[in-house]
Amino acid sequence: MNLRRLLLFRRSARPFLPRAGSGWRVLLLSALLGGAASARPVAIGGAAECRARFAAVRGGEALAVWTLPRLGVAVRNDPQDLRLQFTRQQVTRELRFSPQTGWRAVGFTLNAKLPLPELAGGSLFVPLQALTLLGVTVTADAPDLLDFAAPAQVPAQTLPPSPTTATPAPTPSPAAVTPTPGTPSPALPSPTPPAPVPPAPTFTPVASLGTVRVSRALHRTVEVQRVVLELNVTDTRLTPFTVTREAAGLSVTLPGVSAAPVTQKLESGDQLSVQPTATGAAVRLGTGGGRSEIFTLDNPARVVIDTTTYTDTRVPPPINPDALAPGVTYRQQGKLHLLSFDPAQYQTRVVSAPAGRTSGVADLVRSVGGVAGVNGGYFDPASSLPVDLVAVGGLMTAGSLEKRATLGVTARGDTLFGYPRPRYVLSGTDSQGAPFSVTVNSVRARPAPDLLTAFVGDGRSSVGADGLTTLYAAPGSGAVLRALTGPVTPPAGTLSFTFDPARYPHLPRSAGAP
Repeated sequence: MNLRRLLLFRRSARPFLPRAGSGWRVLLLSALLGGAASARPVAIGGAAECRARFAAVRGGEALAVWTLPRLGVAVRNDPQDLRLQFTRQQVTRELRFSPQTGWRAVGFTLNAKLPLPELAGGSLFVPLQALTLLGVTVTADAPDLLDFAAPAQVPAQTLPPSPTTATPAPTPSPAAVTPTPGTPSPALPSPTPPAPVPPAPTFTPVASLGTVRVSRALHRTVEVQRVVLELNVTDTRLTPFTVTREAAGLSVTLPGVSAAPVTQKLESGDQLSVQPTATGAAVRLGTGGGRSEIFTLDNPARVVIDTTTYTDTRVPPPINPDALAPGVTYRQQGKLHLLSFDPAQYQTRVVSAPAGRTSGVADLVRSVGGVAGVNGGYFDPASSLPVDLVAVGGLMTAGSLEKRATLGVTARGDTLFGYPRPRYVLSGTDSQGAPFSVTVNSVRARPAPDLLTAFVGDGRSSVGADGLTTLYAAPGSGAVLRALTGPVTPPAGTLSFTFDPARYPHLPRSAGAP
């Protein structure tokens, strides 16, 4: 089982973004500063209303590419073909990066060596020096503030792929080939077929896919990933998107939306691709079988894909509040998760793994056709035996520690709670007719010559030893069922008592004794 996203995000759980009309004064970005343990506010136009997050990366401080349009920088957010373009006073400067060529400058000379872009948290980051080379104005660069000048305009379109200027290889001319008499003429090389041309758009764009933001969080064994497709809407007549679910992911079709092709492997290992089509854009997210929920948000227009993945299928999944059985309610109070059951439809009971064995909670629940379960005690990993009170059907299979709270469930399903001190007590009259009462020291299979031990047989565990006596009895019975000497294996459900006759001379030693 590798389901994703049983933890569902509600539509009200919106990422923190500036509202329309805020004047672009608040910059929502992540700044990564090598070796820094704190964060400084990042602002636009003097308003510092958010705090950047810092982590150790090469090259010092860096900014997420998807945030740069808010600074007036047009971008192409592609790790294989990155473009940053900024226009100031009618002068355009551009930086391009690809893993094959590294950084290149267009419109100016690149005299400084820039650190490489980096992927972190599903986002592509570029060094702060790249913005200063482009001419983006930093109005304040102090230890407690990084403030950028408000841009004259915010780019609404994603930059197209970088233009290529590759020169085709020369083709031999037929006149330059002189065949030797008596030999066949050499065949001319076949021309290379042209690369397939993507279909030309047959629509008038009503929006463009501006930025794609990815966040990822890990809650124990539950991975939560959010992919946000942010749209730059130019026409309110936006056609609703369609979703096609696949075995290992999903595809989202965005009619009337223009987009540049992008293929990226996310931090979670998922594969994200964006491809333009003749009628719009197609986005595919390969989640490896995870469960995804899709919804939209406004101001700005966004398509959000929330995916949940269980990284360890051995751990029971968290509760899905939308898939509860009838008669079951769920609520969360702080860090406490509460399940309530209708007593007319459900009954509580105690279920134990076989003695000396362990079993997962989910397996125990399934074994009795239950709907929920919770750990009921502790056990010794070496022997798989419980270390505290277990009593089922009137038989105590594990003794109780002192001053330990205990939850009990009656045969009718009623619950009991308290601090019991349950004990096995043998009482009767000895051979001289004198009454006696002896409390059992320990409940376990392993015998001890100086102790009176009890054990509820499981059909495979041996009790007793040479020189020790073992009695079989039933709770509340008035006579001994069997009296044996040496190692024996009590049948399943049989109550046995083992002792040294020399130490407990008043206890019976024969079957039928009271």
